[in-house]
Order: sequence, then C-alpha cells, then structure tokens
Amino acid sequence: MNLRLIITVVVVISVVAATISLLVHFLHLAKKNQSNTTNFSNTTAALSSGTSNNMPTSTVKSTNKPVTTTQNPIQSFTFRTSSQSQTITMENSRSPTSQALEIATTTKAGQVTQSATNILISTGINDIDQGLETDEAILSTLASSSTTRETTTSLPSYWSMDELLIRPRSKFGTVLLLNKLILVTGGYINSTAVTSGSELYNSSSGWTTGPSMKYVRYDHTLTAFANGTRALAAGSRYPLYSQSAEVYDSLTRTWKLLSANMSYPRYSHTAVLLGNEQILIAGGLNASGKSIATAEIFNPSSNTFINPSTMLSSRVEFTSTVLCDKATVLVTGGFDAKSRLISQAELYNGGTWTATATNMNEYRAYHSALLLNDGTVLIAGGGDGVSLSFSSAEIYNVTSNQFTLVGSMKYRRALFTLTLLPSGKALATGGFDWTNETYPTVSELYDPMTKSWSTSHILNYGRMYHKSVLLNDSVLTISGRSIASGYLRSTEKYYF
Repeated sequence: MNLRLIITVVVVISVVAATISLLVHFLHLAKKNQSNTTNFSNTTAALSSGTSNNMPTSTVKSTNKPVTTTQNPIQSFTFRTSSQSQTITMENSRSPTSQALEIATTTKAGQVTQSATNILISTGINDIDQGLETDEAILSTLASSSTTRETTTSLPSYWSMDELLIRPRSKFGTVLLLNKLILVTGGYINSTAVTSGSELYNSSSGWTTGPSMKYVRYDHTLTAFANGTRALAAGSRYPLYSQSAEVYDSLTRTWKLLSANMSYPRYSHTAVLLGNEQILIAGGLNASGKSIATAEIFNPSSNTFINPSTMLSSRVEFTSTVLCDKATVLVTGGFDAKSRLISQAELYNGGTWTATATNMNEYRAYHSALLLNDGTVLIAGGGDGVSLSFSSAEIYNVTSNQFTLVGSMKYRRALFTLTLLPSGKALATGGFDWTNETYPTVSELYDPMTKSWSTSHILNYGRMYHKSVLLNDSVLTISGRSIASGYLRSTEKYYF
C-alpha cells in the first residue's frame, strides 16, 4: 500500500515538472518572437479622379507605352477672408476646368523582407481615420515608435516619430537655415483653409511658432540664401499674392515684403540658389492656371527681380537642379501649356536656355531629381497625376549631356522626396502611386556604385506633399497629407 502511494506521488510530481518545463519553453519562444518582429502601421488608400467634359485630353507616347493624361492640375476656389486674416477659408467651386477629386479609403496588406537583417516586417493596415490626424493616434504611434527604436538599435538605420508640428501642412515651404534651424511656411492646414503662419524647428526644443508672413502663401517656394540667414518666399496660389515675394531674416526673426514684385505671377514653380547668391525662379502656373515658360532672377543685393528669360517649354510639376558648377541648372519634365506630360529637358546658364542632347527616357511630372556626389543627376519616379505612376529611374551625365536608364525603384511613387545621405546614397521617402492608388511607405536607397535600389525601413505614416531635410544624424520628414489620415502634423526621423 505504501509502495503504491509512493509511486503515485512520484508520477504526479513528474507530470507537474514536465508541464512547468513546457510552459517556460513556450513563454521563452513567445518573448523571442515579440522582440524580433515589429508591426508597423501602413496606409493604403483609393483616389478616384473625376473629370469634366471640358477638360483637355492628350495622348503622350513614351519609349515603353503610351501615356494618356487627362490633366488640369488646377482647382478653382472661392475665398472668404478679412483683410487682416492670417488663415483663409476656401470653398471648392468645382468649375468645369478644375480637377475634382473624390476620396475613398481601402485597405491592403503586404509583407516586406529586409534581407540585410533577416527580419520579416509585417505591414498590416490599421489606419482607418479619414479625417484629420488625431493627437491620440499620433501619441499612440509615438509610443509604438519608441518600442520600434528599442528593438532595432542594432540595425544600421530606422524611422522614429519626432516632434509634432503645431499645425498640419500640405504644399508648404521648407528651408534649412543657419545652425540647423528649419523654417516651414504657409500651405494648406486642411482641405478648406490655408495660412500665412510659420514654424521653426531645432532638434533640442522641437517646433515653435514663428512670425507670420505678410501674405498667405501655398504652392509657393521658399529658398535660403545669405549663408542660411535669410529666405525668399515667392509666389502663391492665392491670386492676389501670386506675383509678390517677401524675405525672412533669421537674425531679427522678421518678414519684409519686397516693394518690387516678380516679373510674372506664378505658383507651383521652382526656385534654386545659384553660386553667385542669386535665385533662379522658373515656370509654374500663372494667375489663370496656365503653365508658363518664363523665368527670372532674384538679386539679393537690390531685392529686385532681373533678367527675365524664357524656357524652351512651358512647365509645371517639374524639377530644377543646380549642377556642380553652381551656375548651370538642369530642368526636367513636367506638363506643358497644353497639359501634356513631357520628357524634354533643358539647361540654364547665364540667362540662356539650351536643350539637352537627349530627352529623358520617361515622360515625367511629379518626379524628384537629386545631384549626386559624382556630379550626375538622379531622376526618379513621377506620374501623370491621374492613373499612372512610375518606378523607373535615370541618370543625367553632364559630360555627355545625355540621360541613361538605371535600376528601377521597387515601388512606383510620385510626389515623394529624394535626399542625399552622407554615404553618397539617395533616400526615397513617401509619395503616392496612382497606378495602384496606394501610398508606398517603404523607403528605398539608391546606390550610385551599383546603380540599383534596395528597400529600407518603413514610415509610420504614408504621406505625399511632404518635405525632407538632412540633419547631422538623420533625415527629418515633415507633415504632408494622406487620404486616410488627412493633413498631417506628424514628423519622422530616418536615422542613418
């Protein structure tokens, strides 16, 4: 009897011990999986473009396939404002010549494998808010981003949520001033309001309210000069101010409206700083919403606009890139005066415009261009603004004056940013894909040595019409908008 009892007790103890051992083993595996797999929020949205019967339709042939674009990038608005208002409310009148956008939201999921680290990153969709980005959603993402940062410290680079803007912004101006101070100006703050307000950022204190511009500006340019102590804000989509310009002085923190207007009203144009400290302003749309070929120079010594010239083609949604000599500017792509997508490129030097020896290999607008360390220019992505986006990329060689295709990006994207990293690689961030109606949240790196792209890390928010600025240890990506999250206050840092 005693022997039978002893055997029973031993069996029970053995079973309990085995059960505990199995539980410990499974807990260890679960903890290990949790620390090696990070879930990110991704944004995928659908955007259907309504067109009027009066909207021009044109067909453009490329080397790959015909591109049919029904394109008029103008929306007509009715403005309600007081004479001293810094924020203007707009009503979209949906005129026959305006492009109507109907917004819907869908969700898609995918997986991206990062071969460099052998970590499988899940990109499940959980962003279903179609309104403005909420503080609660941002704080939640900030908290998850902190976890991400802790679990990816061994990786060579990663995205981390940064300080919130005071106001959401889209189609705004951004510039890096002296002492790594970032200035943002104007833009849309929601779908019906624009602003003259500004904000200032530094890494230690985040965002603070800056002095308001004299006029409301959006779809304008903001260009630093005088060694980053001043910035020129030029043009505006707001008709009354489309020919005006003003200068910000970072030493006095004040704006001064220039008494001399630009030679031509314009918005959605480009403005680049030349080596002689003058600023070349080119193209864009005039007050009637037609793309223009006019260009002019801002002379800081006299605060006037001089030397008007004319490009070989009218352009809007194009790029201007200053080459290594600091005097020559490469202009690529865009839409012409008939709203046709073009592949032509041209060079500016000393008031003269000349065509490049060859056209680009792709018809592009809404694309990005970046001067690389070897003196070539990387041109990538873009689209037609309606149903097509591109992943193709090409290089402009200054010596041969020609364009050559290089490896394509992994994702189609337009309205994105390209930033040159200290390593010499180029970082592609955000954007929109009209082909699939999605936001590519996976960033990519272009390697000039291999002339190819590789996927990098994932943004916390899909975004377009954003800005990216290179800092000492990171790239700060600022604001913008997405269909699912609306107009964004969030900013993110890509640590390299």
